[in-house]
Amino acid sequence: MNWNNELQAARTHEAVITVVNDFLAEQDARFWSQVPAAARPGSIDTMNDVHRWHHELVHVLRRTKPASLQLQELTVLFLQASVRLHQIDLREPDGGASNDELGCAPAPRTPKWS
Repeated sequence: MNWNNELQAARTHEAVITVVNDFLAEQDARFWSQVPAAARPGSIDTMNDVHRWHHELVHVLRRTKPASLQLQELTVLFLQASVRLHQIDLREPDGGASNDELGCAPAPRTPKWS
């Protein structure tokens, strides 16, 4: 499973949560042995679970030296899932194309040299 591609293809909150739970379920004991116990999420049921775990994992990652590749991958998964949930929330109601990969509206800018 390429979880990054799956997250980018997700069009609903439920689809994002499914990708996250599939990733968690696919990891073997060796993967989890490299992740601190406090950073091992159980089942993710809501958008708030994704956002909360993203926040928690970033803090665990900052405190863990050296951080294992498994902890880094888990943190990036939750970062990308959190971003994708925000993209879905910000998506234009008419399904219009966004101006960038994050789905953000352009910000009005005045050139600094004016």
